[in-house]
Amino acid sequence: PAALLKGIAFVETRWEHLRPGQAAEDGHMPPAYGVMALRDDDWFGYSLTAAADLLNAPPVLLKNDPAANIRGAAALLKSYADAMQPRPDPRDPEAWLPAVARFSGIPQRDLQGSHARSVYAALRDGYSEYGILIDPVPIDMERVESAIRRDFSAAEPFAPSSEDYAPAVWDASPNFRSR
Repeated sequence: PAALLKGIAFVETRWEHLRPGQAAEDGHMPPAYGVMALRDDDWFGYSLTAAADLLNAPPVLLKNDPAANIRGAAALLKSYADAMQPRPDPRDPEAWLPAVARFSGIPQRDLQGSHARSVYAALRDGYSEYGILIDPVPIDMERVESAIRRDFSAAEPFAPSSEDYAPAVWDASPNFRSR
């Protein structure tokens, strides 16, 4: 579903197309490429290569072309959904949670669940700033939380607060960096 792709891109990169040489500025994260933050490394997996293979395209195309990057991510997300039993209905975004969690590439199951929670929360809340528009999507967060607790052994949602700066937003993305 397009809404899931929007949510994933927002959580991963805030819709910024990461180009070769831009990613992992802080030295702690492996390079991520494109709007969808596809990677090729031993820790987060080989989503860039897998997505390129699904499109029958060279990985460099997905690194440099935003449209190809998104198409590759869509094909990869679909391949994860196709492997699920039963296959999730595209009209039921919550049913795609295992595919969204797997797409993150995060090896720890509880952090996969936390990352997926961030995607669904972004969709539920919507966003409209800095030229980014995500229309709110009706998401059953109780269903999402239940599935995360059941399938990803995640703790309750992390809900930090900031007494000195109330509008502060915690970003659960594994791509957090100073820029």
